Amino acid sequence: MAYGGFSYTKQTPEAKLGPLELSVSEKQTFNIPIWAGIGAIVAGGVLLLVGGNKR
Repeated sequence: MAYGGFSYTKQTPEAKLGPLELSVSEKQTFNIPIWAGIGAIVAGGVLLLVGGNKR
């Protein structure tokens, strides 16, 4: 969440010619909005406070 997103590599098969298979690797990035990161931090803090009071 602190990085604002993450990237991954997606492989797409393009052609298969007998035993030979060609594929394309594509790097894609997924951006996480700032408000989602802040919301996750707040939700984690609430869970810590609620979980600590039950003991």
